[in-house]
Amino acid sequence: MAAISINRKSGTAVDGELLVDFLEEAEELLRAVDRYARAWVDDPRNQLYPQSLQETLHTLKGGALLCGFYDICGLVHQLEDLLAGFRLPGLTVGENVLGELDARRGELWRLLAQARELAGIGVAANEGLGHDAVIPLGRMLPRLHVSVRRLGRMLGKSVELHVKDVDLESDAGVVRRLAMALEHVMSDAVCHGIESAGHRLNLGKAATGRIDMRISLREGSLVVEVEDDGQGIDAARVRELAGASGLLASDADLGDADCAQFVFAPGLSTIGQVGSACGRGMGLSATRTGIARLGGRIAVDYRPGCGARFVARIPSKIRVERAWIFSVESDRYAVSDHAVEEGVPVVPETVRRMADSGIFEYCGEAWDFRFPGEFLGGPRSRGAVSADGAVLLLRCGKRRIAFYADAVRDRQDVVVGGAGLGGGVAAGVTLATLLDDGSFVPLLNPGVLLESESTGQDTSASPRNDE
Repeated sequence: MAAISINRKSGTAVDGELLVDFLEEAEELLRAVDRYARAWVDDPRNQLYPQSLQETLHTLKGGALLCGFYDICGLVHQLEDLLAGFRLPGLTVGENVLGELDARRGELWRLLAQARELAGIGVAANEGLGHDAVIPLGRMLPRLHVSVRRLGRMLGKSVELHVKDVDLESDAGVVRRLAMALEHVMSDAVCHGIESAGHRLNLGKAATGRIDMRISLREGSLVVEVEDDGQGIDAARVRELAGASGLLASDADLGDADCAQFVFAPGLSTIGQVGSACGRGMGLSATRTGIARLGGRIAVDYRPGCGARFVARIPSKIRVERAWIFSVESDRYAVSDHAVEEGVPVVPETVRRMADSGIFEYCGEAWDFRFPGEFLGGPRSRGAVSADGAVLLLRCGKRRIAFYADAVRDRQDVVVGGAGLGGGVAAGVTLATLLDDGSFVPLLNPGVLLESESTGQDTSASPRNDE
């Protein structure tokens, strides 16, 4: 796609593919912000929610900055200011803060709609590459190059990104999530690692800083290495900050290499001043969270005065799927978005009538009504009918199934496959990982479940919900 002018005030232009990616990611991130905010209202003492909000907002701000949506950047920056105080242990959120958060979330949705209109990209076009495509990992390189150049200009630094060995492919959803995580690593290198040109020349270095990235396949893992030639990590300063924030006991016997890993802790920043792009200590925290939710891990090593090296490993055979999340009693399940035609709220009286007739009539069509237990090897009904009940309308080949759930949650992205992820639980049931919170959820394949049912195979599944 050609470059598209997207900011009337600055005349900024950005590649069309980057823009489509951002618009899709922004909607996903804002939906996650909405979920975290609602969860925080329900559990205001849980520090996971403000941390997750800050990480998600920081990622959104980076993407908006990349594409020149400075109004969105500014509003997100205000939200970060609002949330910054809730890093302190034991601090609870007040109604005034939640009210401000709610109002500004609404404003962010409005700005995103304006951004889409300004870019001339409709909602239908915002589905991007979908969640099934396998694409080259090199697909994410333009956004990383742009991110490094733009942030370098903002900070008055000359920085170049050099990439090699990226002739590999992965699921489009994985590539998108990996790109978001790596943007934070690049930003950290530019903000914290690379020195100014004058300082570099005084140190005998080239005036232009260098970031090298390499991606390789090793023993079933994608290994991403990002190395810069900056000043490295001030381990003594990191140790001091980790101690001050309660992450490290004053008498802890940790070497510098171990202390350096605290750069991934939320809220820990060696920069004393918060800027529009860095200084809050949430970027590398978001990186670690993003990599972990892909089933991977990340670590850092460094040479004082010579640079830092980040190494991330994620399973190579994973994919990201969009799924409907629903609950049956206290258990959560997921079903692929491709299998669901629609979710329809139902009242208890309707459910009882459907249970008697075995039919759900909707929009002139008859759907075969089923309770979850009939799919999962349990009883016909699993207890009282919920006042928040709904049916998911599933098309399984020529069959139309109305599948009852006590409650249907938002559609979310889940990770399937890889060691420790998505192992088969039973016929038609796979363990997937929710990208929002990293917990496991059984992902149902209705077609396989129906086939297994007809052949008498055991389809029982034990949900594993790490709430």
